[in-house]
Amino acid sequence: MTLPAFDESRRESHASNVSESSTKPNKVSSTEPYQYDDFTIYENSHMNFNVFSSSKFKTKIIVGLIIVVTTILLSISQLSNRHKRPQPYDVHSAANINLSGVNLLRYFEDNIHSTYGEVSYYDDFRGYIDDLSVKSGISQTEILTRDVSVLQYVHSHNDYWRKLPFYDAILHGVNSIEADIWFLEEEKDNLLAVGHNKDYLKPKQRNLNTLYLDPIKKILDQNNNGKDGNKLNGIFFNSPEVPTILYIDFKNDKTQNLQAYDELIKELKPLKKYLTTQLDFDKNEYKPLIIELTGNFPELSNYEDFIFLDSSMIKVFKKEVQFKSPVVSESLDNLIGFCTADDSMSLVKIKSLDSDDMKICLKTLINQLHDQNYKVRIWGVPQFPVYNRDILWKQQLNDFQVDFLNVDDLDSVTTF
Repeated sequence: MTLPAFDESRRESHASNVSESSTKPNKVSSTEPYQYDDFTIYENSHMNFNVFSSSKFKTKIIVGLIIVVTTILLSISQLSNRHKRPQPYDVHSAANINLSGVNLLRYFEDNIHSTYGEVSYYDDFRGYIDDLSVKSGISQTEILTRDVSVLQYVHSHNDYWRKLPFYDAILHGVNSIEADIWFLEEEKDNLLAVGHNKDYLKPKQRNLNTLYLDPIKKILDQNNNGKDGNKLNGIFFNSPEVPTILYIDFKNDKTQNLQAYDELIKELKPLKKYLTTQLDFDKNEYKPLIIELTGNFPELSNYEDFIFLDSSMIKVFKKEVQFKSPVVSESLDNLIGFCTADDSMSLVKIKSLDSDDMKICLKTLINQLHDQNYKVRIWGVPQFPVYNRDILWKQQLNDFQVDFLNVDDLDSVTTF
């Protein structure tokens, strides 16, 4: 900053003062201030020339200190909470949320924050439902599905990929669920791990009992309260007569699938009174749970009476299947190959299912299976692009009367 020049009269006065000071005793001269913006310069007094007396400067210093202190406090808070697992919910406040189905799922997603990934997220949700049921005296079925309409045309494909296996499906009203299992001989307790790829299994957290059998049993025990017989209540609050189908997809090769089967039978024993049997199926009666094996299940001469096998629609149509089951399935490309008498044909090649010959063939096959008391499911239907997937979904339901859509996106199938 450049200081302004003194005027001449002030210069003369200053000179006079200097002259007098040389002949008189030392005397503190009076000071006259010079005003600049936001601070004052005092003539003949360098001690009083201090930019830190600026009011603006002081304000900036105070603001800066506040920011620094706040940042430090926030950092300390974050460090202290880094290793603390937050309480995921408050049962007392959650007891009156009065939500179920997808609305409950959205509430949980928006308000529960787990710091330990999907396994913990699942545990948090299950703990939430368990505690809420105990504290409120309301059954888990009512909490989960009170306002849910069952979509009896949807199969939750690869259900275990979801954040909340089993729960995600029933909250959407889906009563057909699929779990891939691996038999792990090296495990002492959790022998049937759930997952698609063997290299990424977490048998202690993600096993058949933890993700499916235990929560299913807890719900069914509450719903039936010691009841026995054929009139047992199922999983859904407003539709207790609707059974739930649990597909068990065997992933081991043939050297271990028999061990996997034996372990599965052992783990299903606590649920036995809820399991639909071959005799029930023959009478067109169903208990709350249907178990169907798919994938690399072992080929045996006899199975437990509560075990059904997922069979090929084409083989059943040709009468090449020995064992009956409530639902039979086939890939879309296999059906196209069958109807065109050319195994190399596929949806990619024929583009659509709109030809008259294709429609007649599929309708004939499916109608005959329905006449034999089978329900049908077509898998391998392209999921993308979405508009094409939706067209194929509607064709399956409206044109061919397919009973179960093979679905990955549960949100979309409830609104398409």
